[in-house]
Amino acid sequence: MAEIRNVAIIGAGLMGCGIAQVFASHPDHRVTTFDSYTPGPVVLERVRGNLAMLAGKGAISTAEIAALMGRITPMESIAKAVAQADLVMECIPEQMELKQNLFAELEGLCQPGAIFATNTSVMSITEIASKAESRHRIVGTHFWNPPYLIPLVEVVKSEYTDDTVVDATMAVLKKAGKHPVRVNRDVPGFLANRLQHALWREAISIVEHGIADAASVDEAIRLGFGLRLPVLGPMENADMVGTDLTLSIHQYILPHLESSPRPSPLLEERVQKGELGFKTGQGFQTWTPQAAEASRKHLVEYLIDVLYKQPVEAPPIQS
Repeated sequence: MAEIRNVAIIGAGLMGCGIAQVFASHPDHRVTTFDSYTPGPVVLERVRGNLAMLAGKGAISTAEIAALMGRITPMESIAKAVAQADLVMECIPEQMELKQNLFAELEGLCQPGAIFATNTSVMSITEIASKAESRHRIVGTHFWNPPYLIPLVEVVKSEYTDDTVVDATMAVLKKAGKHPVRVNRDVPGFLANRLQHALWREAISIVEHGIADAASVDEAIRLGFGLRLPVLGPMENADMVGTDLTLSIHQYILPHLESSPRPSPLLEERVQKGELGFKTGQGFQTWTPQAAEASRKHLVEYLIDVLYKQPVEAPPIQS
């Protein structure tokens, strides 16, 4: 498969703009964007705002910003945006029919060998591809927010996706500085969201049953096992303590963990009361507008500080 150089981003919201920035960070890439509702100058301003935060932390120079911005070109039509694309990245709203129709339309607008990628976070890649003739060219690429900072991209193989498409997608993401992981089966939640929401289910259950309050749950994670997660994942940790000890612990504790297939009644109650978190100032905790904004800002600044320091390399795994 030919090397991917021209990338088209369809849908230029916060995720689309961030993903455009990711690909434009490599000097070999040329990025076009199209969004029915977002004018080109707004797209460029959003990217420039992201880069300004990086520059403020010393992570990027003025010259690098100018070069990166020069590699992004908003287009006035979808046809122009994808005409030369080797890779088309869909970042439109999470509506199944909208995504299905887009990929069916793209087949008539793109080069025969172009790869089609969807940035859906939850929807079945197989179902998204079902209306397309060239469904073997469609692959899932789930970026995490903010996409220009979080290294992970889940590359999801549908029932139809060719292995060569998965391999080429993994390669171009690595070239753009991301850390892609291959997901071999198209299942709800893919890989990382399944892990994340298993944790959230237990966290909410602990609050629901009065074991601890919401702030204490967050503190226990942030100041406990959360500190080692960047360098010690659960599978390596299980091997470190021993699979025999892990088995003994699971035999005792798993019957006591939350296993309901339904959302927590406490979560449902919060939503019914209109307690929607940052949006309304009340969720599991109380948030002033200033506290909510401080939380968002702290996250971005923390990610920049961590990711632009010299990374700690993992030791080689013995085979």
